[in-house]
Amino acid sequence: MIRRRKDPYSGSESRASRLPPLAPPKAEGPVTLSLRDVAPPPPAPQELDAPKDDGLVISDSDARSWDGDEEIDLGSRPDLSDPRAARRAQVRRDRLQHAAEQSAAEQRAADERAALLRATELQAAEQRAAQARAAEERAAQVRAAQERAAQVRAEQARLAAEAAERARIDQARDRAEAQARAAAEAEAHAAAIQAEQARRAEYEAAAAREAARQAEQAREAALRAEQARIAQQQAAEARAAAEREAEAKAAALRESEARAAAEAAARAAAAPPVPEVLVLGGAGATIQAVCRQLEGFGFVVRQLREPPDLPAPWPFAAVFVDRSLAMTGGGDAIDLCNHVRESSRLPGERKPVLMLVAEQLSATDKVRAGLAGCNELIVGEITRGAVAGALDRRGIVLPSDARRL
Repeated sequence: MIRRRKDPYSGSESRASRLPPLAPPKAEGPVTLSLRDVAPPPPAPQELDAPKDDGLVISDSDARSWDGDEEIDLGSRPDLSDPRAARRAQVRRDRLQHAAEQSAAEQRAADERAALLRATELQAAEQRAAQARAAEERAAQVRAAQERAAQVRAEQARLAAEAAERARIDQARDRAEAQARAAAEAEAHAAAIQAEQARRAEYEAAAAREAARQAEQAREAALRAEQARIAQQQAAEARAAAEREAEAKAAALRESEARAAAEAAARAAAAPPVPEVLVLGGAGATIQAVCRQLEGFGFVVRQLREPPDLPAPWPFAAVFVDRSLAMTGGGDAIDLCNHVRESSRLPGERKPVLMLVAEQLSATDKVRAGLAGCNELIVGEITRGAVAGALDRRGIVLPSDARRL
């Protein structure tokens, strides 16, 4: 960098020496320092450190009377009209300024290292204090543990003494109880001998009484045997009479049942066959209500989850399809209605009435059901009137009605 300074006397600019720019001190990373690492700032640069163009600089004696300060009397200044003299003065001032800035930067670096060292020593002191506190806490815990162990040992010793005392008392009590049991056993043995003697005497008396009783029982048994023989004979006669009467009643009952069967067969031959209906649905409440209503009307109800594999025409008066049922190969209950219509009918034959049962049905589903061949739609609550009305509109007569029985 080339620095120029304007001469206050001649008004011309003088070219100073080429000096490198002052670089800011580099930031240092975290290091560990000691007081020995903090060195005093280096001395100011001497004349020996001057560049090769030192010949252009005036001596100290020449420049001592004027250092570039404009406040100094003009009479004491050297003659600066000479460009070489002005240049030497400018170089001198620049070098002095550079040395002062470098010294200040080194002083700041030394201060920063000293501050870092103090912070490091403070942190180390805090760590040592923390370690000391932790050691004191551990020592306190050890002392507390030792005190608790001592208390536990004392308690164990007390419990052991109490246990020994209880054991001694128990032994004494056991010895006393053993002596009492021995005395009681001796008394019991004597009493047992006396009781055995009394029992033997009583046994002999009881044996005599038993012999007399057995003799009496033998006589009573003979009498009871005779009475039992007579009772058995009477019972056999009564059983024979009852069997004859039961056979007569059974014969009359069989004859009556035969007549009733013949009459029922005649009525069945004269009555028309009971119509059968097919219900395609699962175990839902809606379709079960339909099955109950149809059974109450006297129909033979056949409930399946899939269409039966029967040739057309199907022998059903009506086919009820649950809206919630789906086909195995895909499709809903309306598609199933279309399949039932195609599989159950033949041209010129009587076609089963196809009815779709649903809790609710949209307008689109109603149109689809009509296109699928559904003759009736039973939507909403399943009541007797709804099912009977749908059957009546399609000309299906109810076999029986529980309300007319």
